[in-house]
Amino acid sequence: MHADFGTAEVAALAAQAGVAPAIEAGRWQREFQDYRRFAKTVGHGEVRKILIPGTAGRSN
Repeated sequence: MHADFGTAEVAALAAQAGVAPAIEAGRWQREFQDYRRFAKTVGHGEVRKILIPGTAGRSN
């Protein structure tokens, strides 16, 4: 990954890895410490729902 990634690159990388785009976008956010970028892709609580089934709507 690099700092110039866009939504299309994140989606392509996610498809290649066989994971949801929210997972790749979250990885990018953490790696580059920029949590505003891809915020719509990640959504609020979306990664948690993917990684931990049954946690929809929980704040932590």
